[in-house]
Amino acid sequence: MDSFVEQKLEEWNLSCLKVIFQENMIDEEAFRLLDHDSIKEMITAIGPRRKLLKKLEEEKVFYYC
Repeated sequence: MDSFVEQKLEEWNLSCLKVIFQENMIDEEAFRLLDHDSIKEMITAIGPRRKLLKKLEEEKVFYYC
């Protein structure tokens, strides 16, 4: 996990997912490539998973505008 991912998780109040992202070696490039299936495989708890999916969806709109 790099500083970009760590910063995003903190910004989105999802610091509880840092260990999961670190274990899965999610850096900025991998973070931007995450899809629903990979997130579902990594994050079993529904609450944090749904929050992350919502934030990623919002972020992708921002990146592609």
